[in-house]
Amino acid sequence: MTRTPDEGDSAFPRLMQDQQASLQALHDAIGMREMLFCAIPDVNSAELRTYRQSAREPPYLIIRGTVTREPPAANVKRMTSLVMRAKVYGFKFWMDNGALAPLGTVEHRLGFAI
Repeated sequence: MTRTPDEGDSAFPRLMQDQQASLQALHDAIGMREMLFCAIPDVNSAELRTYRQSAREPPYLIIRGTVTREPPAANVKRMTSLVMRAKVYGFKFWMDNGALAPLGTVEHRLGFAI
């Protein structure tokens, strides 16, 4: 589950709040990957999923991916784009105007799995 948005972001317009929360979720997903491989040395790959929950709705999938201990690119940590870094690490997600969209709806709408 994603963590709740920062209280300081509540003063911003809704789109900006969603964009900030999305970047935080990507950052946290990458951090979870790092923590997993540091904490459990025998694990070489893992399937990770990130869900977001609205106030009165069930949780929905926003990030998923199979991540590996060895990153596919040697210079992935030097990438300035958080979005590209997450994709290189193996995370799958859909950004709509800078905010993460629910994967189930996108997969259904496009007719394929991301």
